[in-house]
Amino acid sequence: MSLVASTVVLGLIVAVLVKAKQVNIAAAAVCSVFGVLLAVSPVGPNVYDALTVLGGWMASWVGAL
Repeated sequence: MSLVASTVVLGLIVAVLVKAKQVNIAAAAVCSVFGVLLAVSPVGPNVYDALTVLGGWMASWVGAL
């Protein structure tokens, strides 16, 4: 899945959670800003690599079911 597609899917999930009153808009905004700041920080590539490994492991685990 591309970065744009992932962003759209996560944005829709946040919108649904806000609409269902599971998350208020302020918390969603703070989490979004934190994600952007984390991505552009020097630790961003390491987080990306870790999530890529985790995603590959989960995909292979689900594929084995």
